[in-house]
Formats: sequence, structure tokens, C-alpha cells
Amino acid sequence: MKFYSSRGEDKWIYKNLVLPKKGFYVDIGAAHPTRMSNTAFLRDRGWAGIQIDADPFWIPYWNKIGLELINKVVTDENKPIRFEVNKSAHRLSKISRHGERTLATTLNRLFTERCVPHINFMSLDVEGWEYDIFRTLDKKYWPDILVSEYVTLGVEDNRLFDFLHVYTSYTLAYISKSNYIYIQPEVGVIPV
Repeated sequence: MKFYSSRGEDKWIYKNLVLPKKGFYVDIGAAHPTRMSNTAFLRDRGWAGIQIDADPFWIPYWNKIGLELINKVVTDENKPIRFEVNKSAHRLSKISRHGERTLATTLNRLFTERCVPHINFMSLDVEGWEYDIFRTLDKKYWPDILVSEYVTLGVEDNRLFDFLHVYTSYTLAYISKSNYIYIQPEVGVIPV
């Protein structure tokens, strides 16, 4: 099995959680299909899913492997917003007051339009917008396993951590240097 995550999150998940043979993933802030990807190992296992990234730079990489990259800015509201493409480090493109004006969408709207089924796995890496996006997500779209970035450019943001511990049944299963991994109660853990 090949692993791709930047901090070994995918390897930890593979070794410690019970994953369905086939499942559905959502990768928000997907960037490149394999480099530093939390979902590439799932595609290798035959999972289906969708990938979303607001920076159009990544589209040809996904086209090359025959998958669509949904090129949308995702926030907590359907509204005009500014998105800044970082041309020297595309992974760091983000919502910023210095960016180009574009129309953002919510995950609820996008998932409804795409008829997204039950989500087994979600990777959420949106440069500081993780909390805003997840707290407005309809419960029917909450994934079994959630990998969420909590450190962006050295700045730690624990608002999503606090929200999940107070308002949901998620359990914190693992902490890497930049991501939290949460699981729903029905997700099995492999005994050591």
C-alpha cells in the first residue's frame, strides 16, 4: 500500500481504523491528486469521491488522471468573496481581501447539486476556513472520518476542535503536526 499524506495521516488511518472495502470520500482543498493527499490512498483502493479546490492551477493534474476537480470557492455562505491565487505556492491559495472577486458556495449547496451520497471520509484543508465551513454543514453530510487541518502557516486554529467536542458525537482519534483526525462512534478501531 502506498501512502501520500504530508504527515502520515493516511498511513495512520489505514493501520488503525476499519475502512469499508468501497466507500465515498470528499477532498476539500484537494490541490494535487497525489502529492500531500489524504485521499489518494482511498482512490488506490477503488473508492469513489469528489475533489474540490478553488485554485484552477490544479485542474490539469486531475484531468490527466481522468477525474474532475470541482473548481469552486467553498465557504459558509453562498456569496461573492475574494480568492487569492498564490502563484509561487499554489497550495497556499486562499480567501483573502486581496484576491479576485468570485462567487463562493456552501458544501450543502454543492453536495445537493451533486447528489452526494453518504460520506465515509472527508479531508478538509482550506487555509483557516475549516471551522466556518464545517459548522454550517448539514448533519446528513457529516462524514464517518474527518481529517481537518488545524495549523495554517504556523497559526493554530482550534475552533473546529472546540465545536466538534461540544456539539457533536465525534471522537478525536489522532493528532498530527497539522491535522486532527475525528471519527464517528460507529467507526471501528483496529485493536492493537
